[in-house]
Amino acid sequence: MRATSFRVGEAAVMGASLFTPAQIRSLAAVEGKPVFLVNPQEVHSQLMRQAEVESAQVSVRWPNQVRIQVKERRPVVAWIEDGKTWWLSADGVAFLEHGDWPGLIRVESSERALEINDDPTSPAIVPDVIDTAIALASLVPQADRLFFDRGQGLGFRDPGGWLVYFGTSGDMAQKFRLYQTLRESLTAIGRPVTQVSVADPTAPYYR
Repeated sequence: MRATSFRVGEAAVMGASLFTPAQIRSLAAVEGKPVFLVNPQEVHSQLMRQAEVESAQVSVRWPNQVRIQVKERRPVVAWIEDGKTWWLSADGVAFLEHGDWPGLIRVESSERALEINDDPTSPAIVPDVIDTAIALASLVPQADRLFFDRGQGLGFRDPGGWLVYFGTSGDMAQKFRLYQTLRESLTAIGRPVTQVSVADPTAPYYR
């Protein structure tokens, strides 16, 4: 058998959606290598350094085949800060946006909140914030975006024009019911309002 028969051609890639198969092959960098020089663990390690990749399996098959199966993190939040959009998965890992992705919850941060460091697979924000964004977005599907403030947590702009904040943890449904009661009271007395907070449901307030 000729030596060229042992050189890897185009690796078979499965499970990629955020990345294209061509991008996964580029990261793997096995094309044209003799199959006996391909180290599956090294390829696996390279793939696992990508924030988008949650898990990967790499197998080598004689005489010249490499198969790559990836499971990608699914973005749930489009987080906007400092003029840049990051996609966040449910475990709080951040990666730059990849074109369009349906159903993302948009969050605009008034300040730098994500912790982006040298390890792209470490959480950029605690998962509680993601859970809260999901819960809050389900309660106000008419809101086109949420807002984040370090002191107040997550909130949205009420049709009345003011911002209402709910914190980053706790029972969002309970807080939302509390807010609805508070909103009815404020509307009834006709007070001008710029901000409402039910982040601490035992001490809600408005400005």
